[in-house]
Amino acid sequence: MDTLRPLVDEKPVVIFSRNNSDPVSHSMKQLFTSYGANPVVYELNQLPNRQEVENALDQVAVQTPSVPAIFIGGNFIGGANDVIGLQVRGELVQKLIDARAICCIKMRLKLFSAAPSLLLNTIVMCASLHMPEVVA
Repeated sequence: MDTLRPLVDEKPVVIFSRNNSDPVSHSMKQLFTSYGANPVVYELNQLPNRQEVENALDQVAVQTPSVPAIFIGGNFIGGANDVIGLQVRGELVQKLIDARAICCIKMRLKLFSAAPSLLLNTIVMCASLHMPEVVA
């Protein structure tokens, strides 16, 4: 993990991918960006210490394929199936908010942009970011 720590620390969402044409990694990036997150994507074939990073990923990803390997808030989440599992259980958005990958107000505006009449001018404090947000 020492090899990975400088690559994932202080970054809300990190995806390790084999190359830029990997469709699964691309889908994961699209999922995160659809929520307003801006993941850092490391393509292993472009890293100078590729073998060292791959070995470190193999150690943390014992039960899952080593790529795409996804970290949220510096914590190893797993592969694409693990992220989809979080999504299905309704846990992904909160993890992204907790990691400060997305802001509460972005999510609220995105969720209610199709029906602006649902927005109220109620100001509340976002628990994770301590920022005011507009809620319905």
